[in-house]
Amino acid sequence: MHMDMKDDANEVANNLENAYHSINQTEDMRVRKTIMGLLIPSDLDVIHIGAHSIHIFIRQDDTTFRIQGGICELNQQFDLLEPPHQRQIATCIKWLSCRLPPSLQTFAVIGDGVQALCPPQVELEQHMFCLREDFIRFAQHIAFQEARILQTNPIGDSNCLQKDVALHCVILAGLFKSGASKFMPYF
Repeated sequence: MHMDMKDDANEVANNLENAYHSINQTEDMRVRKTIMGLLIPSDLDVIHIGAHSIHIFIRQDDTTFRIQGGICELNQQFDLLEPPHQRQIATCIKWLSCRLPPSLQTFAVIGDGVQALCPPQVELEQHMFCLREDFIRFAQHIAFQEARILQTNPIGDSNCLQKDVALHCVILAGLFKSGASKFMPYF
């Protein structure tokens, strides 16, 4: 019995260690340089959503983390490009939430496709912040849309579906993990 508990404890520790990790100095400097070059308020953490990785910069700790896998991997792992009834959105959000650093606070989101996050019908507070409630309603609406509808978005991006649902999952996970009432989509 004692050995089973020790094995369970080791498995939990390994899962936590692999959930997110600090990145090497070269990658850290590249991410910081990108973030520091942007006009993002200094009190916001930053989530950079890429095609193959997600970087999180925590201002309070001055630490950068990376989640292995980005938009492409989320789409594949959680069937986010499939018809709405086959998408595993809740599982994706939970998976991401477990991998975000616990110190995440109100954040800005940067990366390819961010311009499609808040359409004209979602009003931005202070012309900068998308409120949590507004974004949840918008994301729920998008989650139930068929691919052909999403691909005719007003932004004119024919690859909209390839980004939107996965981007929304990352942001929702960030909002739930941080408890933030808003986030800043950086266009």
